[in-house]
Amino acid sequence: MAAVVQAPTDSSLTRLSSYVGFDSITRQIENKLLKRGFQPVALRSYPLARLDNGARYPNAHVWFHMIEKRESLAPGQWQWTKEERSRTNNLSASPTTPLADPAAFPCLAANTGQSGLGKSTMINTIFASHLVDTKGRFEADEPIRQTTEIQAVSHVVQENNVRLRLNIVDTPGYGDLRVCFKSSCTPCRNSWEPIIKYIKDQHSAYLRKELTAMRDKHIVDTRIHACLYFIAPTGHTLKAIDIVVMKKLSEVVNVVPVIAKSDSLTLEEREAFKERIRAELAHNEIRVYPFDTEENDAEERQLNQAIRSMMPFAVVGSERNVMVDGQPVRGRKNRWGVVNVENEQHCDFNYLRNFLTRTHLQDLIETTSMVHYEAFRSKQLLALKESSAAKQQAHQQSTAA
Repeated sequence: MAAVVQAPTDSSLTRLSSYVGFDSITRQIENKLLKRGFQPVALRSYPLARLDNGARYPNAHVWFHMIEKRESLAPGQWQWTKEERSRTNNLSASPTTPLADPAAFPCLAANTGQSGLGKSTMINTIFASHLVDTKGRFEADEPIRQTTEIQAVSHVVQENNVRLRLNIVDTPGYGDLRVCFKSSCTPCRNSWEPIIKYIKDQHSAYLRKELTAMRDKHIVDTRIHACLYFIAPTGHTLKAIDIVVMKKLSEVVNVVPVIAKSDSLTLEEREAFKERIRAELAHNEIRVYPFDTEENDAEERQLNQAIRSMMPFAVVGSERNVMVDGQPVRGRKNRWGVVNVENEQHCDFNYLRNFLTRTHLQDLIETTSMVHYEAFRSKQLLALKESSAAKQQAHQQSTAA
């Protein structure tokens, strides 16, 4: 099952129809650096921004100059100068100096039990633009289109002078492969193993570039930073295949479960369904994102707990505008009213979008690098060391003989 990748040209920019909020990544980075106290060693090993040489952000050298200037002072003994504040507020670069190779926004792998749950539509709704073509049919004579192979598309999006390269991975729906939905079934395993393999392949590609003797100053990051797992709105419990796949995925990627097309459930059914899913996730020890770390302060831990208590996000997607009181809103209109996807009383879409872009975007990238990639890297390097030792021992034995 090969991946089909469509890459944008360097000059192409995907236009957004409304504000998304990923431009807050510069503030998220600044907050993390402030919390870490601008330690030079920490900055030199910083996985995303590469702040020591400015390779990732054109103005990143400002941070390191500030460290060299302030390093002799104890924490709390300095204040921002007007020039420094101006520079840090413009960390994302000016319009005349766009990011040469922007940080890859978390690649969103849409995984679920079957097609027709609005995976492509939800991605387009989150980023307020048409990024992925829907597989749905609009005419009776149209052939049925399904996601039967891994498809990766890349877009460059910009918000307030902040450019991000957004990589989206659309994965096969299990129902498209005509499997039986049993976790012990070989065809079922074959349906999710390519997804796991694709995620690991991105880690492997990054590791190879990292270990190259003459490596690039900027390594293009194609690792998967977030995986939206779409759950069918049955109102009952998770399927066995959902439990198995989420458990497998959570070992290699940040998993964010969502209930697709939640407007098919009443508010009472939706809350009961959420409770059952949270109980099953806890019972099966499935670790979904976000995670708490020693670095988190009380406010961040409280925010993470609030997010986990809301999961799985009950969402509704729509790329169309409908009129409500003379104002256009993104939503779905039916005989008994309008579902406004951005109305928090109708669904959790706003919470999901803000979580992915406005509060945890940088943390998603860091967690991928420091947790999932580091685990993969350590395992690969240990295996390489053991293999080298075994070959050396075999060579010594053959020489002695």
